Amino acid sequence: MKVSTSYKKIDKFHLVEVLKGKDKRTFRVFSKRSALTLMLLIEFYPKGITTRHMRERHQIDDNKLFGELLDQSGFREYLKHIGTENRLKVWKLEFDELWEKTEIHKDEIIWYGINEQGNLNIFLNDLIKRDSLRCNILGIPLYIDKHRKFLENFRKVAIDHRRPLKNGGIDKIENLQLLSYYVNERKNQICAICSDTKCEKCALAYPEKFHIIHPTNEDISELFYWRG
Repeated sequence: MKVSTSYKKIDKFHLVEVLKGKDKRTFRVFSKRSALTLMLLIEFYPKGITTRHMRERHQIDDNKLFGELLDQSGFREYLKHIGTENRLKVWKLEFDELWEKTEIHKDEIIWYGINEQGNLNIFLNDLIKRDSLRCNILGIPLYIDKHRKFLENFRKVAIDHRRPLKNGGIDKIENLQLLSYYVNERKNQICAICSDTKCEKCALAYPEKFHIIHPTNEDISELFYWRG
């Protein structure tokens, strides 16, 4: 039976509409990147895809592609690692199982993600007052000015959840810190592969207390020189 997909954004929500014959499901996902990944997984079902397929089809080369679907979008039950291809992980969406289990939601927007992230910018001024406008891990100054270009991702401000939402974190100032955009991206990659929830003892979540990255056991104390 023919299956087709389409992407659309309504307000802040990213939606993937899937048609299978005359039947339809609309899935909400975390980002456009997640939407494109989901659509490609459906297109290549049952073979599976790697990051190479996303690079060739959508010019996206990002090792968080599948992590977003697994965690933020909540597809962990349906997304399986089935092997490697050219040293890249091959991921397969269990599409038939997904379709069968969502039959009762025909006319609804289906959202598997938990603990939706709110507008963290409302905390920005309080975070600056508490911590100053510096990366809490590296200590380098950050800027809100969008016109600054040199080393932009190192200097652009990002609001980070010390304990990620997927591990039960909340949108409260005590669970937030300011990081460089680049540092935040690297932290997210490590948090995505962390199988436990010992965030309170990890240098990425609480650099003011610890110097060991819990999942990798790496000592990053030498990076704290600029924190003072």
